[in-house]
Amino acid sequence: MLVLGGGGVVYDGECQRYLRVVQAAHTAGVPVFVHAIGAGPLTDHGDGGIACNALQRVQDLVVRDQGSKHVLEHVGVDTEITVTADPALLLRPAIFERERLDREGIPDDVRLVGVSVREPGRAAEFLDEDGYYDLLAVVSDFLVHRLDAHLVFLPMERDDLRHSHSVLSRMTDPARGRILHGPFQPAEVLGLMEHLHLVVGMRLHFLIFAAMAGVPFLPLPYAGKVFDFACATGAPALRGVEREHAGPLLSDIDRLWDERPIRMGLIRDRVAVLTERAQHTRDRLGHLLDELDPQPLTAGVGEGGAA
Repeated sequence: MLVLGGGGVVYDGECQRYLRVVQAAHTAGVPVFVHAIGAGPLTDHGDGGIACNALQRVQDLVVRDQGSKHVLEHVGVDTEITVTADPALLLRPAIFERERLDREGIPDDVRLVGVSVREPGRAAEFLDEDGYYDLLAVVSDFLVHRLDAHLVFLPMERDDLRHSHSVLSRMTDPARGRILHGPFQPAEVLGLMEHLHLVVGMRLHFLIFAAMAGVPFLPLPYAGKVFDFACATGAPALRGVEREHAGPLLSDIDRLWDERPIRMGLIRDRVAVLTERAQHTRDRLGHLLDELDPQPLTAGVGEGGAA
């Protein structure tokens, strides 16, 4: 069996590269399990046709959010599509010692807010880059002064480091922010969450890890997958970070902090449901593997074990 996933692998400009191996599996008669993928944007007619042709014939098609299902249905996929949850929800945290934060110059006994920024992308397509950085700096300064907090910027990908520096450099109080340089494994990022009181961010898995740790979070949506996860967990579900959204952003931060105890309980309940879905997907794959007719990978094995 070929397992495709997870993550966003079906989108304009790249889906042909990801789905080439699926087409090869079809040609070879190998069953394909599509495991909790994300799809979209998929507006190019050619890419949509490739996706439809490749995914129409798979053994099982499982996507990680409702938006991905709608994208695939729109391009013509009419086989059954199951909506599950991101498999990252099954990760277990690694211990993240407080000493690691000390080495990064992050003070102890203060409120810590985790921040994740990335390139603007569709989250701020009408903002120039400077305007985008200025907006996030306003949000960061509000977090510092409203909550008397220190900010912990955590780059999830290499280029996030540059964007984090650009936001920090525009803050009125940059001394209250630190950029972690890692590198950190995913389980370590999840372990870091126990040291944070609030999270504001763009990267989906940064937000997933916050939710798993029961930390209230404010998504800064740059894609439908972030919006869908916000809705699934009861988080504020803004649809972008354009300039006119500065007021709602700050209001949501205010409300999120004031409602923090209630939010923590809500998040834990919602995450439990999502985790069960992710576990079901894993079990579903296991059952399919068990049903395959087991054939030996070598032929002509004699009594002495030599092929």
